Amino acid sequence: MYLTTNNKSNHIKISAPYLSSLIFIFTTAFTSCQTTYSQPGQYTSNLMADKFRYYFNAEQYDSIHVMFAPEMQKRTSLKKLKNSLHDLKSKVGQLIDMQLIRNKNGVYVFKGSTEITALDFTFAFNEVNQFRKMDINFHELVDAPTLERNTTKLILPFHGDWYVFWGGTTLSQNYHVAQKHQQGAFDFLINDKRGKSYKTDGRSNSDYYAFGKEIIAPCDGKIIRVLEGVKDNTVPGMNKIQAYGNCVMLETKNKEYIVFAHLKMNSIKVKKGQKIKQGDILGLCGNSGNSTEPHLHFSVQNIPELQIATGAKCYFEKIIVNGKIKEDYMPVRGDVINNK
Repeated sequence: MYLTTNNKSNHIKISAPYLSSLIFIFTTAFTSCQTTYSQPGQYTSNLMADKFRYYFNAEQYDSIHVMFAPEMQKRTSLKKLKNSLHDLKSKVGQLIDMQLIRNKNGVYVFKGSTEITALDFTFAFNEVNQFRKMDINFHELVDAPTLERNTTKLILPFHGDWYVFWGGTTLSQNYHVAQKHQQGAFDFLINDKRGKSYKTDGRSNSDYYAFGKEIIAPCDGKIIRVLEGVKDNTVPGMNKIQAYGNCVMLETKNKEYIVFAHLKMNSIKVKKGQKIKQGDILGLCGNSGNSTEPHLHFSVQNIPELQIATGAKCYFEKIIVNGKIKEDYMPVRGDVINNK
């Protein structure tokens, strides 16, 4: 999904890093018509889940296909399985672990934590412990913490004047509000006096004012997620598979989770687990992921898992907005903002 900007060039767009159609194909592609299943026991189901995780991470999709019951193999060809699982892995990254969360009537539901988000894997087996059912969906959250807005005091995550392309609480101000996990998110870029975000024709990343600018930590915190190795798009191309692009997530002392997306390839300066101070350089602004123009996607959410979180409103402690000092302020579309 994308929306055209106000720039007069007809090819510049700003897009958000969400994966709305990530999982749906799996529930229809892999579900067997069987309604009763063998119950191999928790030990065997855990073993099968571990095998699936190993083969998935190793991209040995043919080994997963061998684990299917004959009727599953007929319903889902090896080629179709490879394409589907490769697409999934490209979007969510490695499967870090799988934990059994439910078991009823021979249907086992595992929560799979990935580099990007959390998924629910629903498995069922036949009498010889082959997969007879496999559904993959986003994890269903239970009792997730509520976060209306940040309480940690924040500075803006950059130096100099930046333009708020998307920001605010209404759809006209901020198209992110249509997505629960991104409500409250911002897209920041740099405009010149002409109202353009590029110097000449906007046909290369280096032509954009924001490209390569330092992105800094808005507060003290801990780096809990780093996604790297995603090439910057060739304008106006988009990478919908690796939607967040090169990305950093910062955990504040108040358990708020701040996302910095679309960073420049090979520019990230921090590592997972690293403690940082306000103002530390995280990386450089880029054009990676689901983006067609160099900009920073910035959002605050209630849990560390991308995609299944709930976005929160974000207020900055004291900033300059359109030439005037504002305190505890949430920028909106059209604002020109700077750190005081």
